Amino acid sequence: MRISNRLPSVLVTCLLVLGCGSKPVVSRGFETGGEGGSAGATYVTTGGKNTLPGTGGSKLDRDSGTDETGGIEQHSVCGNSELEPGELCDDGNTDGGDGCSADCTEPETNYICLTPGEPCKKVKVCGNGILEGDEACDDENETGGDGCSADCTAVEAGWNCPRPGRPCVMLPVCGNQVIERGEACDDGNAVSSDGCSGSEDPSVPACQKEDGFWCPVVGEACAPLICGDGARSPDEQCDDGNGYDLDGCSSACTVEEGWTCTEAGQPCRPICGDGWKLGDEQCDDYNRENDDGCNMGCRIEPGYACPVEGAECVGVVCGNGEQEPGEGCDDGNINAGDGCSPSCQGEPTVTVGPSPLVNVFCGDGMVTGEEACDDGNSDDGDGCSATCTEEVGFSCNDRLHLPPSVEFPVTYRDLMRRADDGGHPDFEYRTGQVVNGMAGPICTATENQPCVEGSGTPCAAGSCGVLDIDGKPVFHLTGTEQEDAFVTSAETYALWYRNAGDAENTPADNAAGTEGLNGVIQICHVHDSLTLAQLADAPDVYQFDSTAYYPLGDSSVDPAIEPRCFGITTGQDQNYHFTTELRYFFQYQGGEMLSFRGDDDVWVFINGRLAVDIGGVHAPRWGRVVLGDDGDDGGTDSDCSLNGIESDTEGEAACALEDGEVASEDDKRFGLVRGGVYEIVLFHAERHTIWSNFRLTIAGFLPPRSDCAPICGDGIVAGWEVCDDGTDPNTGESLNTGEYGMCSPTCDGRTYCGDAIRQGPDDTPPGPEECDSGYNDALYALTADSCAAECKLPPDCGDGVVSPAFELCDDGDKNDDAAYNGCTTECKWGPYCGDGHIDEPHETCDDGLDNTLYSKTGAGCGPDCEPAPYCGDGIRNGPEQCDDGTEKNTGEYGGCNPDCTLAPYCGDHHVDHGEDCDDGPQGSLNCTPDCKKRAIL
Repeated sequence: MRISNRLPSVLVTCLLVLGCGSKPVVSRGFETGGEGGSAGATYVTTGGKNTLPGTGGSKLDRDSGTDETGGIEQHSVCGNSELEPGELCDDGNTDGGDGCSADCTEPETNYICLTPGEPCKKVKVCGNGILEGDEACDDENETGGDGCSADCTAVEAGWNCPRPGRPCVMLPVCGNQVIERGEACDDGNAVSSDGCSGSEDPSVPACQKEDGFWCPVVGEACAPLICGDGARSPDEQCDDGNGYDLDGCSSACTVEEGWTCTEAGQPCRPICGDGWKLGDEQCDDYNRENDDGCNMGCRIEPGYACPVEGAECVGVVCGNGEQEPGEGCDDGNINAGDGCSPSCQGEPTVTVGPSPLVNVFCGDGMVTGEEACDDGNSDDGDGCSATCTEEVGFSCNDRLHLPPSVEFPVTYRDLMRRADDGGHPDFEYRTGQVVNGMAGPICTATENQPCVEGSGTPCAAGSCGVLDIDGKPVFHLTGTEQEDAFVTSAETYALWYRNAGDAENTPADNAAGTEGLNGVIQICHVHDSLTLAQLADAPDVYQFDSTAYYPLGDSSVDPAIEPRCFGITTGQDQNYHFTTELRYFFQYQGGEMLSFRGDDDVWVFINGRLAVDIGGVHAPRWGRVVLGDDGDDGGTDSDCSLNGIESDTEGEAACALEDGEVASEDDKRFGLVRGGVYEIVLFHAERHTIWSNFRLTIAGFLPPRSDCAPICGDGIVAGWEVCDDGTDPNTGESLNTGEYGMCSPTCDGRTYCGDAIRQGPDDTPPGPEECDSGYNDALYALTADSCAAECKLPPDCGDGVVSPAFELCDDGDKNDDAAYNGCTTECKWGPYCGDGHIDEPHETCDDGLDNTLYSKTGAGCGPDCEPAPYCGDGIRNGPEQCDDGTEKNTGEYGGCNPDCTLAPYCGDHHVDHGEDCDDGPQGSLNCTPDCKKRAIL
């Protein structure tokens, strides 16, 4: 008997057993009778290849003269574990439904009965992943509702089960709000032109994404692909809600270089620290550090300029004519008092007079009046608004910007000696000494009322010298004091600090026509500046110092330099006989100091009142004033403020303000109130050709301006802050801890799911992220950077779990494009028996879903992709009663018919050719089992 080695072992065993259950062949034999002789008894043999086993025959009991059975013909007994005539199985019981019928006449459907006395084996096992018996499917489980019924007899509606041992695949139903195999979208309907195609046109695949749309949520309506609508679609890298370029998200919704766009519908942010100055960045020096000119938020720090993108910042050059970050102005110089200060912040104007008025404004760098801040500019968004209000989220403090030098605007007036034509009678008069009181008495705490007496009239008791309506000093000496001062008259004195004509560097007669000894006095004026340098050991102190002060010409230094106005004084190498006028303003805080050394006359007026007086033609002398030194605590008034002293150290020990003076809000001598802004004016005259010393020292006269910075920890994102989580309302502790998800302690960034930076357990700070694409909305890993919600990796091909919407299979790390009967690296089924394609060398046929367990025609393909069993292959299979092979299945008596049914045989209850009778395989009292008439004893 041929046994195919290509069939499953269970099927092979089945064929073996069924091959044993064949048609009986009846033989006739005789046994010699015993005493009382009798005719020979009949018996049945088991000879023949397609036979049913007999009973072994019967014999007579010679001692009793009867058969061993008592003379009664023996019948087969179902359930005795013996395979007897008429039985095709006997499993030791008479129960049906266990594989062998209750009468042992046949194996039941889908069972084979291998050994008598043992249970039959079930041919069909639902859930073993193999198509057997009458199974329609087998998905390796006995659970219904997954495509294959619980008993494996039917493929459930809406499913396809093409491959035994694999999950069934749901047939796509467009419009059921579920993405199924073959679908790219499902918006809950089967209508086209709404983003997800419908089923109206059979030639167009249903539930496919239509051009111009995206479908972000399964079961919901698709949305048009519109760049600039604020909703990021799959074809967009960003969408900031507009269609503009150069703002981080281009008009094509791509992220522009140097930007990060982490939240749809919100503005992109330039990447600070990448060396590209973009967006609202004021600078980018390739780092995110403070105190190097460009801070951690890419904002220029006060006092710096960052002219070269990606390079180190440099100190702001005030006076270069370019208004740089933080500057309120830049007029090309560092002159004070010309409208733009030496620190390049706006300067107030001054209305001159006996009580000069400094006209402050928002943007002059000094906090005055109702101003909450003043950073010296009119910019919004830097902490101090254009209206000098402190902006939300900022804190503003005064910061004194100390430049290396300060240039004060001065006006020089050149005069000729008294002996020259047009000369001034008060110049080159004679040498003398310090004469106080020429401009009135110095103001003290007790003598601080403005002198109202006119020019040439002494001031009343209790008053002190003040400027006139033009902001010039007024001469108040008479008699011998006037003679000691070498001043011809109040009228000649008035010309010291007034111009004659409008043309600069051009001599002219004085406007009043006042005459000297040799005609109308001529005057020539020149506008210039005086540079005071910062002292190395005292950064807030500035000084100009010269023992050869000849601003209008000095041929001994450089003869090539053309002297100005009247030129070199006759008989000298320098231009002598000139005056100096310097005007400035300051914000009174207390403790400001001005010191002067020189010859000849010097007067300093503060707030229009006389503060320093070293008048007269004299050798170098000192004068000093310290503001606030008014004896307010009951001490000595002006014990450090001295005039006409011979040493700069004289009285220096008393220059520290006493406690009461420090606490005082005013200086009564000059009418100063803390925080107020006042004018300071210096008048100097060089009247004799012996020396020209000029040394001016100031301290504390440069006004501070507001320096604003965002408040990290107030919960408000401002300025260069990227985040600010504030403080815990219960504990008061900062929430800006820098831990995962929290803002950094410096408010310059946070690490969170959505920042496009993967933060895992080994990173700093450690985070729970498995991925982070910035937009973590992937349902499946369609690309290498796909990331799902909460920064978790989405399902992907290779994770060992089948994602029905995207995969047909997934064997994890066993996915192999070259493996037979496996799963590819794209999670599609690889070649397998049943896919309808002959995959050599594993298969010789494959009819796909038409593979069958048995072929009636002999043309089918079996479930193992080898030719299916069929009638005529010489092996009893399936429904066959016999199979001797095509050539021997001739239908001859005792053989097998061409349709694999039994041919006529003795025992088939039909009297055939050559038979006397046929009462079945056991015979009867009248007919022997070999179909002969029984002898009647």
